[in-house]
Amino acid sequence: MRVHTSADLARELVDPSVATVVDHGDECELRFGTDDLDWAARWLAYLDLDLDVIEPAALVDRLRALGRWLLERY
Repeated sequence: MRVHTSADLARELVDPSVATVVDHGDECELRFGTDDLDWAARWLAYLDLDLDVIEPAALVDRLRALGRWLLERY
């Protein structure tokens, strides 16, 4: 996914065991080492940074489902 923040800030927030940060100037890319999309969606919500999901497309569905669940619950 593309994160709208510097790679330096992302590296401060993201443990290398969770994702690799790839520098793209004013933005960066996060590459996860997991196939668990539910976990990735929860982790991204916790991270609280502006981002665009590039792939997998199913992650967008999981993020939306998480958002709906949070709205219904709280």
